[in-house]
Amino acid sequence: MGQVESKALKAMIQALGRKDGKIRLIYTGGVWLYGATGNSIANETTQFQPMPALAWMVETSEKLLHTQAFATAVIHPAMVYHQVGGAFSRFIDCAKQHKQIEIWKDGATRWPLIHRNDLAMAYRLLLEQPKLTGHFNASAQIGVRVDTIAKTIAQKYRSPNGFKVIPAATVRQKYRFWADGPMLDQQMASPRLQTLCDWKPAITDFATCL
Repeated sequence: MGQVESKALKAMIQALGRKDGKIRLIYTGGVWLYGATGNSIANETTQFQPMPALAWMVETSEKLLHTQAFATAVIHPAMVYHQVGGAFSRFIDCAKQHKQIEIWKDGATRWPLIHRNDLAMAYRLLLEQPKLTGHFNASAQIGVRVDTIAKTIAQKYRSPNGFKVIPAATVRQKYRFWADGPMLDQQMASPRLQTLCDWKPAITDFATCL
């Protein structure tokens, strides 16, 4: 992924880049770039601790922020969900079939959350304010326990089987490095987006839109 993106961005800079940086570019990073935060809450000044497989995204974002070709903002979405899927797809599919929802590693793992509509608004606000550059987090809920999410979804679809916890080693054996992201215990806030863009998420409780 990193090699493909690097070639694509190089071509974009050559074709579209301007020395005055007036072309707006919004690059998407992600909450997983912060690594496990535990009881700390990541903001835009928090040092990145990316999964090794995604380290290239940090390098790419820094290159874009320092190039004169674009006016760049880097947005880091929390776990993105919507009424029928996104980060909740696996949970919802199991609940609909009345199967046990699989929680990976630990039910106490926390996910920062954002509804896709609120994320879309964040992109729009940044697009409309091209002078705003740097990193911007997008998180409507700082951190919600995964077992709370699973219980809520099971109740919504009247699934009697609830959830079960799968050991980390078992999950990694099946999904390899892609398993590491959802198993990160994370909390993330969005002070820059809220202060500089007056971003106010409409959905601050995921349960209200399931």
